[in-house]
Amino acid sequence: MRRARLLAYARWQASDFAFERLPAIAVITAAFSAGAWLAIPGNLRSGLAAGDPDAVQNALRLFANLLATVWFPVVIVASNQIVSGDRASGRFRLLFAKPVSTRRYYLQAFAVNGLLFVATMTVLLAPLALLFRAPPGALQASAAIFAAAYLAVGGGCFLFSALIRLDWFAITLVAFVEVLLDHHFGGQRWTRWLPPFHLVKGRIDALGDGLPADWHELGALALTGLASVAIGVWLIRRRPLAT
Repeated sequence: MRRARLLAYARWQASDFAFERLPAIAVITAAFSAGAWLAIPGNLRSGLAAGDPDAVQNALRLFANLLATVWFPVVIVASNQIVSGDRASGRFRLLFAKPVSTRRYYLQAFAVNGLLFVATMTVLLAPLALLFRAPPGALQASAAIFAAAYLAVGGGCFLFSALIRLDWFAITLVAFVEVLLDHHFGGQRWTRWLPPFHLVKGRIDALGDGLPADWHELGALALTGLASVAIGVWLIRRRPLAT
C-alpha cells in the first residue's frame, strides 16, 4: 500500500521537475549553447562543413568547454531544496497528511529528479553534438558525466537540504573550496578525504581530447554522492521536518 502511494507521488514529483526545474535548465543550456555556437570562427565552421579532422577536434574541445560551463549550474537547479523547500513552504504537512515514509519519499524525489535531469540534458545536448560534429559515443559519455555530477554534487545538495534552507549555497561553497584545494595540494595524501568534485571537470576535459570515459572516476563521484544521500536520508529520519 505504501509503495503504491509512493509511485503515485512520483507523477507529482515529475510534474514539479517539469514546471519548476526544467525551464531554468533549458534556458541556461540554450543560452550558453547559443553563445558557444555564435563564437565559432568562420574558418572553423567551414572546416566542420568539409569534415576537416583538425576542425572536428577543435569543435569537440569547444563542445567540452560548453559542458564545463553549464554542468554545475544545471546540477544545482536540478537538485536544490528537495527537502528544505517543502520544509520552508510548509508543504510537507500536506504531503505527509497520510502515512507515507518521508525517507522513501525524498529518496524517490532525488531519483526522479536525477533521471529526468539526465534525460533532459541528453535531449538538449543531442543537436549540439551534431552541430559540433562530436564523434560517436560523445553524447553517451556526456550523459554519464552529468549522471555522475548529479549524484556527486546533487547528493551533497540533498544532504545539506536535510539540514538547512540554503543547500545550494553550502554545496557551492564546498565544491569551490574542494576544487581550490585540489588545484594547490592535489598531490598530497590528505586531499584523498575531500569530495572528488574536481573529477567532473577532468572527465569533461578528457572528453574534449577524445578520450574514453574513465568509469573508475565516474564511479568515485557516484559513490561520494550516494554516501551523501544516505547521510541525508538518516538525517531526515532523525530530524522532524517541522523544525
